Amino acid sequence: MLWDLYQQYRIGQLKEKLDRAQPSTTGDAVAREALLRLEEKLDRLALISRAMFELLQAAGMCYRDDSAAAFT
Repeated sequence: MLWDLYQQYRIGQLKEKLDRAQPSTTGDAVAREALLRLEEKLDRLALISRAMFELLQAAGMCYRDDSAAAFT
C-alpha cells in the first residue's frame, strides 16, 4: 500500500513536469515558425528590390554605379 501511494505521488510529479515542459516546446515551435516566415518575407523583399532596381535601370532612372550603394 505504501508503494502504491509512492507511485501515485511520483506519477503526479511527472505529470506536473510534463505540463510545465509542453508550453516551452510549443513556444519553441511558434518561434521557429515565426523565424521561417520572417526569412521568407526577407527573401521576397530582396527579390522585389532587385527586380525594382533592374526595372529602374532599364528605364534609365538608375545607373550601374548606384547598384553598389543599393545592394551592399
